[in-house]
Amino acid sequence: MNPKRFLILLCTALFSLAVVAPNGWAGSPQQHRLEGIAIGIGALILGKALVDAHQNGHFEARVAAYQTDYPEHHRPRGHWESRRVWVPAKYKKVWNPGHHNRHGRWVPGQWRRTEIQPGHWINQRVRVGHH
Repeated sequence: MNPKRFLILLCTALFSLAVVAPNGWAGSPQQHRLEGIAIGIGALILGKALVDAHQNGHFEARVAAYQTDYPEHHRPRGHWESRRVWVPAKYKKVWNPGHHNRHGRWVPGQWRRTEIQPGHWINQRVRVGHH
């Protein structure tokens, strides 16, 4: 049996079981409230970790913003400097299908990284404290 077909069949069966299941399986609505909260928090933490792992390769240059209308005696010491910061290149994964090379040998398909945007320098304002 095709693995995709088996997976679709399994998901359909589980969804059907969840829809058809009687409400008596749920138990008392007041009984397991803390367990539900703990499961929800755990799912939130796991979802955040998955999103962070998925966005690991992306870089955003951020500029620190400070309030400029301080009274004279509360103004932070230091000054602003413009520094050059390297922004790494952005890549996209592209599937290279199997093919024959120029010597007639078969090369299986593989994933390759294609550069979308080259790495570059940017000028970034940085707050430097008083030494």
